[in-house]
Amino acid sequence: MQGTSPHLTKQTGLSILRTVAPTVGSAAPTLVSAAALRSGSAGGPRGLVKARTAHTPSPTTGHTSPTEHDRRSPVRPSTRNGNRTPSARERLLDAAAHRFYTDGVNATGIDRIIADAGVAKASLYNNFASKGELVLVYLAERHSEWLDLLAARDELARSPEGRVLAVFDAYLDHARPDIGDGFRGCGQLNAAAEFPAGDPARALVRRQKEEVEALLRTRVSDALGEGTPRATAAALAEQLSYLLEGAVARAGLEEHEERLLRARAIAADMLAHAAGEACTVHAEHAEPAEHAAHAQHGATRSAHAAGEEHIERSEHGPGAEAR
Repeated sequence: MQGTSPHLTKQTGLSILRTVAPTVGSAAPTLVSAAALRSGSAGGPRGLVKARTAHTPSPTTGHTSPTEHDRRSPVRPSTRNGNRTPSARERLLDAAAHRFYTDGVNATGIDRIIADAGVAKASLYNNFASKGELVLVYLAERHSEWLDLLAARDELARSPEGRVLAVFDAYLDHARPDIGDGFRGCGQLNAAAEFPAGDPARALVRRQKEEVEALLRTRVSDALGEGTPRATAAALAEQLSYLLEGAVARAGLEEHEERLLRARAIAADMLAHAAGEACTVHAEHAEPAEHAAHAQHGATRSAHAAGEEHIERSEHGPGAEAR
Protein backbone atom coordinates (compact mmCIF):
# COMPACT_ATOMS: atom_id res chain seq x y z
CA MET A 1 0.00 0.00 0.00
CA GLN A 2 3.07 2.21 0.29
CA GLY A 3 3.04 4.86 -2.40
CA THR A 4 -0.66 4.60 -3.19
CA SER A 5 -2.69 7.79 -3.31
CA PRO A 6 -4.39 8.71 -0.02
CA HIS A 7 -7.45 9.79 -1.98
CA LEU A 8 -10.48 7.54 -2.26
CA THR A 9 -12.57 7.21 -5.37
CA LYS A 10 -15.53 9.57 -5.33
CA GLN A 11 -18.01 6.68 -5.24
CA THR A 12 -16.34 4.94 -2.29
CA GLY A 13 -15.76 8.24 -0.49
CA LEU A 14 -19.38 9.34 -0.81
CA SER A 15 -20.52 5.98 0.54
CA ILE A 16 -18.32 6.45 3.60
CA LEU A 17 -19.39 10.06 4.05
CA ARG A 18 -23.05 9.07 4.13
CA THR A 19 -22.21 6.89 7.12
CA VAL A 20 -19.69 9.15 8.86
CA ALA A 21 -20.96 12.68 8.43
CA PRO A 22 -24.11 13.86 10.20
CA THR A 23 -26.77 15.75 8.32
CA VAL A 24 -26.46 19.35 9.45
CA GLY A 25 -29.68 20.77 10.81
CA SER A 26 -31.32 17.42 11.50
CA ALA A 27 -33.23 17.12 14.76
CA ALA A 28 -30.97 14.33 16.05
CA PRO A 29 -27.74 14.21 14.03
CA THR A 30 -25.88 10.92 13.89
CA LEU A 31 -22.54 11.35 15.57
CA VAL A 32 -19.47 9.14 15.45
CA SER A 33 -18.25 7.31 18.53
CA ALA A 34 -14.50 7.69 18.96
CA ALA A 35 -14.33 4.46 20.95
CA ALA A 36 -16.15 2.59 18.19
CA LEU A 37 -13.87 4.05 15.55
CA ARG A 38 -10.87 2.75 17.45
CA SER A 39 -12.25 -0.66 18.31
CA GLY A 40 -13.69 -1.36 14.87
CA SER A 41 -17.01 -2.39 16.43
CA ALA A 42 -18.81 0.22 14.33
CA GLY A 43 -20.94 -0.38 11.30
CA GLY A 44 -20.08 0.75 7.78
CA PRO A 45 -17.11 -0.15 5.59
CA ARG A 46 -14.65 -2.31 7.58
CA GLY A 47 -16.23 -1.14 10.83
CA LEU A 48 -15.63 2.49 9.94
CA VAL A 49 -18.11 4.18 12.22
CA LYS A 50 -20.74 3.57 14.83
CA ALA A 51 -23.79 5.79 14.91
CA ARG A 52 -24.91 7.02 18.31
CA THR A 53 -27.63 9.37 19.45
CA ALA A 54 -26.49 12.96 19.77
CA HIS A 55 -25.59 13.92 23.34
CA THR A 56 -28.33 15.99 24.96
CA PRO A 57 -26.52 18.64 27.01
CA SER A 58 -27.65 19.69 30.45
CA PRO A 59 -29.30 23.13 30.55
CA THR A 60 -26.28 24.76 32.15
CA THR A 61 -23.19 27.14 32.23
CA GLY A 62 -22.23 30.58 33.24
CA HIS A 63 -19.13 32.41 32.08
CA THR A 64 -15.74 31.28 33.36
CA SER A 65 -12.56 33.29 33.37
CA PRO A 66 -9.35 31.88 31.85
CA THR A 67 -8.17 31.03 35.38
CA GLU A 68 -11.38 29.13 36.12
CA HIS A 69 -11.04 27.41 32.73
CA ASP A 70 -7.59 26.10 33.71
CA ARG A 71 -8.90 24.66 36.98
CA ARG A 72 -12.00 23.11 35.49
CA SER A 73 -10.69 21.82 32.15
CA PRO A 74 -11.91 18.23 31.73
CA VAL A 75 -9.42 15.55 30.81
CA ARG A 76 -9.42 14.46 27.17
CA PRO A 77 -11.73 11.42 27.06
CA SER A 78 -10.06 8.02 27.10
CA THR A 79 -10.82 5.56 24.35
CA ARG A 80 -9.22 2.64 26.16
CA ASN A 81 -11.05 -0.08 28.10
CA GLY A 82 -9.22 -0.20 31.40
CA ASN A 83 -5.56 -1.21 31.21
CA ARG A 84 -5.94 -3.81 28.48
CA THR A 85 -3.43 -3.98 25.67
CA PRO A 86 -4.59 -1.84 22.73
CA SER A 87 -5.61 -3.71 19.60
CA ALA A 88 -3.67 -3.52 16.35
CA ARG A 89 -6.38 -1.20 14.99
CA GLU A 90 -6.02 1.14 17.95
CA ARG A 91 -2.23 1.18 17.65
CA LEU A 92 -2.51 1.96 13.94
CA LEU A 93 -4.94 4.81 14.63
CA ASP A 94 -2.71 6.22 17.38
CA ALA A 95 0.33 6.11 15.13
CA ALA A 96 -1.56 7.60 12.17
CA ALA A 97 -3.12 10.34 14.29
CA HIS A 98 0.27 11.41 15.64
CA ARG A 99 1.98 11.38 12.24
CA PHE A 100 -0.89 12.97 10.32
CA TYR A 101 -1.15 15.81 12.81
CA THR A 102 2.59 16.36 13.37
CA ASP A 103 4.02 15.73 9.91
CA GLY A 104 0.99 16.05 7.63
CA VAL A 105 -1.03 13.46 5.74
CA ASN A 106 0.85 13.47 2.45
CA ALA A 107 4.24 13.42 4.18
CA THR A 108 3.31 10.29 6.12
CA GLY A 109 3.73 6.95 4.40
CA ILE A 110 2.01 3.71 5.29
CA ASP A 111 5.34 2.05 6.20
CA ARG A 112 6.02 4.80 8.75
CA ILE A 113 2.62 4.24 10.40
CA ILE A 114 3.12 0.46 10.50
CA ALA A 115 6.58 0.87 12.05
CA ASP A 116 5.33 3.33 14.68
CA ALA A 117 2.38 1.07 15.53
CA GLY A 118 4.60 -2.00 15.79
CA VAL A 119 2.21 -4.22 13.82
CA ALA A 120 2.46 -6.35 10.71
CA LYS A 121 1.47 -4.87 7.36
CA ALA A 122 -1.33 -7.45 7.20
CA SER A 123 -2.92 -5.78 10.24
CA LEU A 124 -3.33 -2.60 8.23
CA TYR A 125 -4.97 -4.44 5.34
CA ASN A 126 -7.25 -6.26 7.78
CA ASN A 127 -8.54 -3.02 9.29
CA PHE A 128 -8.44 -0.41 6.53
CA ALA A 129 -9.04 -0.67 2.80
CA SER A 130 -6.55 2.09 2.01
CA LYS A 131 -4.66 5.05 3.39
CA GLY A 132 -7.60 7.17 2.27
CA GLU A 133 -9.95 5.24 4.54
CA LEU A 134 -7.48 5.57 7.42
CA VAL A 135 -7.46 9.35 6.87
CA LEU A 136 -11.26 9.48 7.02
CA VAL A 137 -11.32 7.50 10.26
CA TYR A 138 -8.64 9.80 11.71
CA LEU A 139 -10.73 12.87 10.84
CA ALA A 140 -13.92 11.31 12.16
CA GLU A 141 -12.20 10.32 15.40
CA ARG A 142 -10.81 13.80 15.99
CA HIS A 143 -14.30 15.25 15.60
CA SER A 144 -15.74 12.63 17.95
CA GLU A 145 -13.10 13.45 20.56
CA TRP A 146 -14.16 17.10 20.35
CA LEU A 147 -17.84 16.18 20.70
CA ASP A 148 -17.00 14.20 23.84
CA LEU A 149 -15.12 17.21 25.23
CA LEU A 150 -18.09 19.43 24.40
CA ALA A 151 -20.39 17.05 26.29
CA ALA A 152 -18.05 17.32 29.30
CA ARG A 153 -18.11 21.13 29.05
CA ASP A 154 -21.90 21.12 28.82
CA GLU A 155 -22.00 19.35 32.17
CA LEU A 156 -20.28 22.41 33.67
CA ALA A 157 -22.55 24.93 31.94
CA ARG A 158 -24.98 26.88 34.09
CA SER A 159 -26.77 29.06 31.55
CA PRO A 160 -27.65 29.19 27.84
CA GLU A 161 -24.82 31.71 27.37
CA GLY A 162 -22.45 29.25 29.02
CA ARG A 163 -23.42 26.56 26.52
CA VAL A 164 -22.33 28.87 23.71
CA LEU A 165 -18.97 29.46 25.39
CA ALA A 166 -18.66 25.71 26.02
CA VAL A 167 -18.00 25.34 22.29
CA PHE A 168 -14.95 27.59 22.65
CA ASP A 169 -13.85 25.80 25.83
CA ALA A 170 -14.04 22.42 24.09
CA TYR A 171 -11.82 23.71 21.25
CA LEU A 172 -9.24 24.77 23.81
CA ASP A 173 -9.53 21.45 25.66
CA HIS A 174 -8.92 19.62 22.38
CA ALA A 175 -5.88 21.76 21.58
CA ARG A 176 -4.31 21.90 25.02
CA PRO A 177 -2.62 18.43 25.06
CA ASP A 178 -0.63 19.44 21.94
CA ILE A 179 0.25 23.00 23.00
CA GLY A 180 3.98 23.10 23.69
CA ASP A 181 4.41 19.75 21.96
CA GLY A 182 4.05 20.40 18.25
CA PHE A 183 0.69 22.21 18.27
CA ARG A 184 -0.25 23.06 14.67
CA GLY A 185 -3.82 24.32 15.04
CA CYS A 186 -6.89 22.48 13.79
CA GLY A 187 -6.02 18.98 12.60
CA GLN A 188 -9.08 18.83 10.36
CA LEU A 189 -8.35 22.08 8.51
CA ASN A 190 -4.67 21.16 8.21
CA ALA A 191 -5.60 17.84 6.61
CA ALA A 192 -8.26 19.36 4.35
CA ALA A 193 -5.69 21.82 2.98
CA GLU A 194 -3.66 18.88 1.65
CA PHE A 195 -6.45 17.49 -0.53
CA PRO A 196 -7.88 18.75 -3.83
CA ALA A 197 -11.40 20.10 -4.23
CA GLY A 198 -13.99 17.35 -4.26
CA ASP A 199 -11.93 14.90 -2.20
CA PRO A 200 -13.96 12.94 0.40
CA ALA A 201 -11.62 14.09 3.18
CA ARG A 202 -12.33 17.75 2.39
CA ALA A 203 -16.05 17.01 2.19
CA LEU A 204 -15.97 15.35 5.61
CA VAL A 205 -14.14 18.27 7.23
CA ARG A 206 -16.62 20.68 5.67
CA ARG A 207 -19.52 18.72 7.15
CA GLN A 208 -17.82 18.70 10.55
CA LYS A 209 -17.33 22.48 10.52
CA GLU A 210 -20.93 22.96 9.38
CA GLU A 211 -22.02 20.90 12.36
CA VAL A 212 -20.03 23.12 14.73
CA GLU A 213 -21.73 26.20 13.26
CA ALA A 214 -25.13 24.51 13.52
CA LEU A 215 -24.46 23.78 17.20
CA LEU A 216 -23.54 27.43 17.72
CA ARG A 217 -26.68 28.55 15.89
CA THR A 218 -28.94 26.50 18.17
CA ARG A 219 -27.15 27.62 21.30
CA VAL A 220 -27.07 31.29 20.32
CA SER A 221 -30.80 31.16 19.62
CA ASP A 222 -31.42 29.71 23.09
CA ALA A 223 -29.18 32.35 24.69
CA LEU A 224 -30.92 35.28 22.97
CA GLY A 225 -34.34 33.99 23.95
CA GLU A 226 -37.69 33.44 22.31
CA GLY A 227 -38.77 36.03 19.82
CA THR A 228 -35.27 36.54 18.42
CA PRO A 229 -35.41 36.27 14.61
CA ARG A 230 -33.67 33.19 13.23
CA ALA A 231 -31.60 35.39 10.94
CA THR A 232 -30.24 37.30 13.94
CA ALA A 233 -29.13 34.14 15.74
CA ALA A 234 -27.72 32.66 12.52
CA ALA A 235 -25.69 35.80 11.78
CA LEU A 236 -24.14 35.85 15.26
CA ALA A 237 -23.41 32.10 15.12
CA GLU A 238 -21.66 32.60 11.79
CA GLN A 239 -19.52 35.39 13.24
CA LEU A 240 -18.66 33.25 16.26
CA SER A 241 -17.66 30.34 14.02
CA TYR A 242 -15.30 32.63 12.07
CA LEU A 243 -13.86 33.89 15.35
CA LEU A 244 -13.37 30.34 16.63
CA GLU A 245 -11.75 28.91 13.50
CA GLY A 246 -9.58 31.98 12.99
CA ALA A 247 -8.40 31.84 16.59
CA VAL A 248 -7.37 28.18 16.39
CA ALA A 249 -5.50 28.87 13.13
CA ARG A 250 -3.56 31.75 14.70
CA ALA A 251 -2.98 29.73 17.86
CA GLY A 252 -1.48 26.98 15.71
CA LEU A 253 0.90 29.41 14.01
CA GLU A 254 1.98 30.88 17.34
CA GLU A 255 1.91 27.52 19.18
CA HIS A 256 0.15 29.14 22.11
CA GLU A 257 -3.36 29.11 23.56
CA GLU A 258 -3.67 32.87 24.11
CA ARG A 259 -5.58 33.42 20.84
CA LEU A 260 -8.19 30.87 21.89
CA LEU A 261 -8.58 32.46 25.32
CA ARG A 262 -8.99 35.90 23.73
CA ALA A 263 -11.51 34.52 21.24
CA ARG A 264 -13.58 33.16 24.12
CA ALA A 265 -13.54 36.54 25.88
CA ILE A 266 -14.55 38.30 22.65
CA ALA A 267 -17.35 35.77 22.13
CA ALA A 268 -18.65 36.46 25.65
CA ASP A 269 -18.71 40.21 24.92
CA MET A 270 -20.46 39.71 21.57
CA LEU A 271 -23.04 37.45 23.19
CA ALA A 272 -23.71 39.89 26.03
CA HIS A 273 -24.12 42.77 23.57
CA ALA A 274 -26.49 40.75 21.38
CA ALA A 275 -28.50 39.64 24.41
CA GLY A 276 -28.85 43.27 25.52
CA GLU A 277 -30.09 44.29 22.08
CA ALA A 278 -32.52 41.37 22.04
CA CYS A 279 -33.96 42.47 25.40
CA THR A 280 -34.43 46.00 24.05
CA VAL A 281 -36.22 44.72 20.95
CA HIS A 282 -38.44 42.45 23.03
CA ALA A 283 -39.33 45.38 25.30
CA GLU A 284 -40.13 47.62 22.33
CA HIS A 285 -42.40 44.96 20.88
CA ALA A 286 -44.11 44.53 24.23
CA GLU A 287 -44.82 48.29 24.69
CA PRO A 288 -47.40 48.67 21.88
CA ALA A 289 -49.33 45.72 23.24
CA GLU A 290 -49.16 47.21 26.73
CA HIS A 291 -50.35 50.59 25.46
CA ALA A 292 -53.18 48.89 23.59
CA ALA A 293 -54.22 47.08 26.75
CA HIS A 294 -54.20 50.35 28.71
CA ALA A 295 -56.19 52.07 25.96
CA GLN A 296 -58.74 49.25 25.92
CA HIS A 297 -59.02 49.39 29.70
CA GLY A 298 -59.48 53.17 29.55
CA ALA A 299 -62.14 52.88 26.86
CA THR A 300 -64.01 50.30 28.93
CA ARG A 301 -63.92 52.56 31.98
CA SER A 302 -65.09 55.54 29.90
CA ALA A 303 -67.98 53.55 28.45
CA HIS A 304 -68.95 52.35 31.90
CA ALA A 305 -68.85 55.91 33.28
CA ALA A 306 -70.90 57.21 30.34
CA GLY A 307 -73.51 54.55 30.97
CA GLU A 308 -73.77 55.47 34.64
CA GLU A 309 -74.08 59.17 33.72
CA HIS A 310 -76.90 58.37 31.28
CA ILE A 311 -78.78 56.45 33.96
CA GLU A 312 -78.32 59.28 36.47
CA ARG A 313 -79.64 61.85 34.00
CA SER A 314 -82.64 59.68 33.28
CA GLU A 315 -83.44 59.41 36.97
CA HIS A 316 -83.10 63.13 37.67
CA GLY A 317 -84.21 64.59 34.33
CA PRO A 318 -87.55 66.21 33.38
CA GLY A 319 -90.54 64.25 34.61
CA ALA A 320 -88.57 62.42 37.28
CA GLU A 321 -90.82 63.82 40.07
CA ALA A 322 -93.97 62.77 38.21
CA ARG A 323 -92.68 59.19 38.19
